[in-house]
Amino acid sequence: MKRACAQALAMTDGMRGGEARPTRCPPWRMPAHARRCGVRGEEAVRTALCFYGVSRNASQALEGLKKHVLARLLAVGAVDVFVHALRTPALHGAHDALNDRKWSACGEDLVLLEPCVIEASDQADIDERLGLNAKVERTANVSAKALGAYTRRRPVLLNIYRSRYSLHRVATLVRARELLR
Repeated sequence: MKRACAQALAMTDGMRGGEARPTRCPPWRMPAHARRCGVRGEEAVRTALCFYGVSRNASQALEGLKKHVLARLLAVGAVDVFVHALRTPALHGAHDALNDRKWSACGEDLVLLEPCVIEASDQADIDERLGLNAKVERTANVSAKALGAYTRRRPVLLNIYRSRYSLHRVATLVRARELLR
């Protein structure tokens, strides 16, 4: 799975000039053996640990997440991990200037979190289906006085809309799991 995402990133980085950039990640499914659902319903303390949005590289943060977040939650009660991933072949933004690289965000590494439930959406599809670019323009125009220079940062506003969509989706996954138990 990681190889397919790396290939998508290599395709993006290798393109020059007027060539079109890919806007979709290769399809993937989480293997059934990678799922871990710990909450059964009779526990005194149950926690839904949610991850949402774009993952630049969850595999690099995995050890810290397991040690400092998941282990501490498991010491108190049962935990289910829920993930909604926004997938994109490459990220561009403020972080590029700091580390001089494009990050792959296809989301395959999120499987390493052993989520009970995972859902992935292609960022370009969500942008188009929800008309996010038009919403950003309306927000920028209506809020120009209140937000000032902030409205000139259209990518920031777009990412706010994307993150709210992903947060809504992961909350929906938690509610659906609660109903199934």
